[in-house]
Amino acid sequence: MNKTVLLAGAAIIGLSLFGGPATAQTAPSGGTAAKPAQTDAGQKPPAMTDAEKLEYKGMLKDASTMMGHVGIANIALLHDLTDEAKDNVQKALTIARALEIKTDKLNADAIKVGRIKFHTSSGDTHDYWLPIENDSFIVSDMDMGYMLSKNPKMAVADAQMVNTKVTLDVKQVRDSLEKAATAISIKNYGDAQVALFGAVQSTFTDETVSNLPLVTVHDNLVLARELAKTKDYDGATFALNHAKDALTEYQKTATGDKATQSKKLQAEISALQAEIAKDRGSIVANLEKHLSAWLHDVEALMP
Repeated sequence: MNKTVLLAGAAIIGLSLFGGPATAQTAPSGGTAAKPAQTDAGQKPPAMTDAEKLEYKGMLKDASTMMGHVGIANIALLHDLTDEAKDNVQKALTIARALEIKTDKLNADAIKVGRIKFHTSSGDTHDYWLPIENDSFIVSDMDMGYMLSKNPKMAVADAQMVNTKVTLDVKQVRDSLEKAATAISIKNYGDAQVALFGAVQSTFTDETVSNLPLVTVHDNLVLARELAKTKDYDGATFALNHAKDALTEYQKTATGDKATQSKKLQAEISALQAEIAKDRGSIVANLEKHLSAWLHDVEALMP
């Protein structure tokens, strides 16, 4: 039986692989995904039952969690945290093996991912993706502030929320994770990184930034808050920069009270960034509180 689940085409339900909007063409049934229904031109395939929707949503959540662990494992290896990498690879592999029983492929459009860019003293750059669902990292197991202090040769170069299409070949990801697990077990961390990059590079594709300024502001405030939770204050600062840039774009068309409010918010963000740069210890305790309040302010500006 064809176990492929496609999330593109005729709209049936509004589910998303990692929290963003998506549509579906097929439904899982009896533990596997049904073959797409044969329909006449212009005819919509049958809607999912409530039970099928629930099972389908569970598969999407599992896939999101799996790729979150892949992202964390990648970042851990970059910072020589091999125990954390091993743990997250094993968690991802467990999910991949269970997911492969249910489906071969999962495709989705317009999902939200925190893209974190690191650079090294040698000039290399590395991008990592952490899926966001319900305005939170789907997986957040590591203290990035600790990592950066352990390995000062690595530094965050950028952090931004992006929308990206996903083409997830479950078998390929499972195979890559098995190779990574084997490489880690013999302390061949270079090969482990190559295997994990193989799992990611074919999965996240066609990256874009929202063309709606307030959505961009909101998304990057979410990312800043999530990075602050992991003590990655440098990353949070970069995300705040993107939020301020989007506020500048919004102000090109905003008028009246909304224009005034957006400028006030922009100034508050800049003031907080200055405090973080000057003395993190005095502001960290209230950082999440500030970011949550600003998210509420941005929502108030939205139509």
